[in-house]
Amino acid sequence: MLTDIGDKSKALREHRLDIEEFNYAYAETLDAMDVDGWVEYFTDDAFYHVIARDNAESGLPLGLIYCEGKAMMKDRAYALLNTEMFAPRYLHLSISNTRALEIRGEEILASANYTLVETRVE
Repeated sequence: MLTDIGDKSKALREHRLDIEEFNYAYAETLDAMDVDGWVEYFTDDAFYHVIARDNAESGLPLGLIYCEGKAMMKDRAYALLNTEMFAPRYLHLSISNTRALEIRGEEILASANYTLVETRVE
C-alpha cells in the first residue's frame, strides 16, 4: 500500500509510462486500419460508447456507436470494413497529455487527449 505522497507520485509516473506505451500501440493499430487487431485491446466485457462532442458538451448522452462486449465490437468492426458505404481512408491518431490520476487497488484511473485525423484516399 502506498503511504507517502512521494510514493504515490512515483507510482503514478511509472504507470503513466505503461499507459503511454499501450496508447501508442493502440494508435499504431488504428493508423494501420487493423480493425481486427484494434478489437483485441478490449476485455470481453468492454463497453464502447462514442458520443459526438456537441452532444457531450450539451449533456446529451445520445451516442453514435454503442458496443457491449468484445463480440459485438468484432461484429461492428467487420461491418465497418465490409459495408458498401466504406471508402478507403488514412487515419492518424495522436494521443497526448497522458496522465495517471489515481491508483484504486488493481485499477488505474487515467486520462489523455485523443485527436483523430481522417483523410479519404480519393
